[in-house]
Amino acid sequence: MLLVTTALHETWGKDEEILFLGEWCKTYKDKKIWEKRRYETLPYNWDNREQFFLDVKYLDELYEKILPKLGAKLNEIHKTNHSVKFWRISIGIWLGFFLQILFQRWISIDNATRDYPIKNTVLLSSEKDCQIPNDMADFSNLMLNDLWNYHIFCEILKFQKKINFQYIPSSLNFKKITFKEQKNRFKFGLNFFLIRISNLFYKLSTKKNDLFFIGTYLSLLDEIKLHFRFHQAPKYNKSEFLHEANVNKEMRQWTLDNHATSEFESFINAIIPLQLPAAYLEGYEFLNIKLNNLNWPKFPKLIFTSNSHIYDDLVKFWIASKVDEGSLYVLGQHGGGPLHFVNFQTAHELSTCDCYLSTGSGNNFHNKIIDVGQFFKKKWKHNSNGKGLLIQLVELRYFYNLISIPHSSDFTTYQNEQFQFMKLLRPDIRKDFIVRLNKGSNNLKNMWKDSFPDVTINDGEKSIYHLFSQSKLNVCTYAGTTYNESIAANAPTIIFWNAKYTQMHETSALFFEKLRCVGIFHDTPESAARHINAIWNNINFWWMSREVQEARISFAKQYCYPADNILDRIEHSMRGLIDTANRL
Repeated sequence: MLLVTTALHETWGKDEEILFLGEWCKTYKDKKIWEKRRYETLPYNWDNREQFFLDVKYLDELYEKILPKLGAKLNEIHKTNHSVKFWRISIGIWLGFFLQILFQRWISIDNATRDYPIKNTVLLSSEKDCQIPNDMADFSNLMLNDLWNYHIFCEILKFQKKINFQYIPSSLNFKKITFKEQKNRFKFGLNFFLIRISNLFYKLSTKKNDLFFIGTYLSLLDEIKLHFRFHQAPKYNKSEFLHEANVNKEMRQWTLDNHATSEFESFINAIIPLQLPAAYLEGYEFLNIKLNNLNWPKFPKLIFTSNSHIYDDLVKFWIASKVDEGSLYVLGQHGGGPLHFVNFQTAHELSTCDCYLSTGSGNNFHNKIIDVGQFFKKKWKHNSNGKGLLIQLVELRYFYNLISIPHSSDFTTYQNEQFQFMKLLRPDIRKDFIVRLNKGSNNLKNMWKDSFPDVTINDGEKSIYHLFSQSKLNVCTYAGTTYNESIAANAPTIIFWNAKYTQMHETSALFFEKLRCVGIFHDTPESAARHINAIWNNINFWWMSREVQEARISFAKQYCYPADNILDRIEHSMRGLIDTANRL
């Protein structure tokens, strides 16, 4: 039996029986190829949710064990003395994602070699340097890419030495998009122009202790007002791309000094130096030059962001350096609504910030969380004579982050439930539905077109708010921003998802139960479709009924209410934080 780890055809052999390592190997566009082969598909390791939660605990502990070791090694290499918190803010999110990815890939191969009679797998010639990420933004693209994942699977297989390799030359292009190509795409955009104008203005208007706001989710007008409330000139803060650093193999001739308690941890010690983003190693000196040339405040009292602290390394390293020097660090909730039961990103945010601004009082289970209300407000009204709108989760073929939503092979179950929902709608209702996909979801687009030719597909080119304004009913199928915005806007909303894969924080259970009792929330596609079939001819009668509105308002107050005094609440939270710090 031949082990196939990705969707790369060149690794599928000729006519051998195949074990696909996961559903991610079998893309819809290639269905006519793989359905003709003799194959089995390895069950997804985290379809067992009890095992998932055990592994979450282990990976949290492993992360806390490795982070200070990696930080100490980088201090040694760069001749610095940064704190563990500095490295947690700057590289922690990459390390967390990377460890989780490696563990899932490792366990998949372990299960495959243990449970199936695998003889060999195909090893393609490749350029290893091209699979080293430049920075976190580059890593976020690579981690969902077949070529990078194939490279990681091969590294695991070579380390384990459990099966044989068939070595064949490859005609695949293993090269990444270069910095020059990225720069050219960015150069002529509006952001580039605004950054240049803003940089000129900064030199004249910035005080060294100004509060710093970037990627806050506030409207431009509200952000300007917030600047004025703190008696400082408003600025347009945007980051820039980092140069593509040249990989230097000699700088990677080391292993992590971490006491390994398993073969997997030994592999971690060996591969981290080989996969560490170049910006953290070869490009670190240039990164520091770029940081020193920023016109941002030298000693900001407080830094506030909601979405620039995950993938933007320039911002992250700047924040880390300022927090090390005493700046306060405030984060706004990404997406809004109840927090997930498992979410590494949220846990990382709470471990690094001084204050976490939440979109409602329902998330106040942590002493850093402060309720300010929904601060990414878009004004729109639903259309009572419009269409139904089904909003779908982006296709997540490869697992990359511990969060309790469908991902990787579980996404197949999620997608089948979307089709089951649409199938159970009355034919006249189905024809009046739009399916909203994320931009670039060609695989899903073709699946929908082939399964339901009479359904309109929106491929993400138009704004979601444009679709909201044309919709009479929003059907939200995953735990993200959209269902919270829809409920907050008092637009007729149906939510459904599979509770096995989508698990929210336990403090929200009572409020979801209230939504369930009035027909807003469902945990099966059958229940959601039945309800829509029953209310379709008079949706507003159902939505505006007393019991539905009471449940909606109760949920909105807890998780997504659009506060009229949002700037008062944010300012009050920030001033309270500054005053407390000044008294210490």
